[in-house]
Amino acid sequence: IRDYFTKKSGGMQLPTSASNSFMYFLFENNISFSVVNSGSFKYYWQKFQKEEGPLTRQKVADSVSSVFDEIKSVIGSGFNSISDIAITTDGLTGRRVSLWNITARGLDKDWNFVRSYLGCFPVIAPTHDNFTLSQRVKEILLLFGLAEERISGVTTDEGSAAPCIARNFVRALEIHCGDHLLNTTLRNAIEEFNEYHQR
Repeated sequence: IRDYFTKKSGGMQLPTSASNSFMYFLFENNISFSVVNSGSFKYYWQKFQKEEGPLTRQKVADSVSSVFDEIKSVIGSGFNSISDIAITTDGLTGRRVSLWNITARGLDKDWNFVRSYLGCFPVIAPTHDNFTLSQRVKEILLLFGLAEERISGVTTDEGSAAPCIARNFVRALEIHCGDHLLNTTLRNAIEEFNEYHQR
């Protein structure tokens, strides 16, 4: 697990204990913390890892902030030599809370393609207009040391507010996701086909 995590992260500090190694494994594979409550895991941990004591959900959760700070630093440094960064945003919008996924990518000075998934972040606001969404995206980018002046393109879905996020950036191009547009086109075509045959 240590070797895999180090290769993928590009030099993050190695876990110093079995519980830290397991925690990194959870993060890297998007596994819920609740796995530590399962009987099979408890049996494994008690049998093979006795010196560190029980590994609980709370113990894993308490380590999230320090690991996130470390991850932010590594991801941000990966974009240090990149002046033009393109981002992709995709969100699930609720009544007051939206969840937004953000991915950043670009070419470094040696023409190597750099791509990092920044994460899924909540947008809590009474309304989810393009200004509100863009401000939240900017805040998230700054967490990783990515200033808005470096953003050259914003790819979004075909939602009402999302496609306009780029207009609130200094110099970003507004790019509409081809997959979302194709999905909308096909959905509309199927709806029209069904309406025609119901007449």
